[in-house]
Amino acid sequence: GFGFSGQRVVVEGQSFVNTLAAYDSFNPGRFFDDTTLDPYRLSLEGLRKLEKEDLTGARQALERSVSLNPRDPVTRYRYGRLMQARREDVGALQQFELTVSEADDCPPPVLATAYLEGARLYERSGHRDRALSWYRIASTLFGAAQETRAAASRALERLQKQR
Repeated sequence: GFGFSGQRVVVEGQSFVNTLAAYDSFNPGRFFDDTTLDPYRLSLEGLRKLEKEDLTGARQALERSVSLNPRDPVTRYRYGRLMQARREDVGALQQFELTVSEADDCPPPVLATAYLEGARLYERSGHRDRALSWYRIASTLFGAAQETRAAASRALERLQKQR
């Protein structure tokens, strides 16, 4: 197929850049295209900059990653988190919606967190029913992190008590 499998042992303190040469072993699928590695590297770089509160650097890396692979749900999720940090709730919600629209290609922990963050934004903007729906999904999504499911469950309980 279009995918690949690769392995790399990374010792604590070392870094990893997603290039073919960085892998200890690499097995490409028949239709694999190594240009898909660069958007992932940029997305990860953007996340690291966001974690360090370098919003300008994060934006540059994530916008480049999006331009190279606009349908990547992980990049869209990370871009949504950047927009949240910039207090651009409408744009953040759009990115989380794009993440959810690519659910089949999104790792469950990222997908669940996109649902959780999207639900919070829906709730803040007064779209209670949509928030409830997204909280329900985040609280039950198979493969979601326990803390994500727990936060979504608490929000559901709180909103249901307000009825």
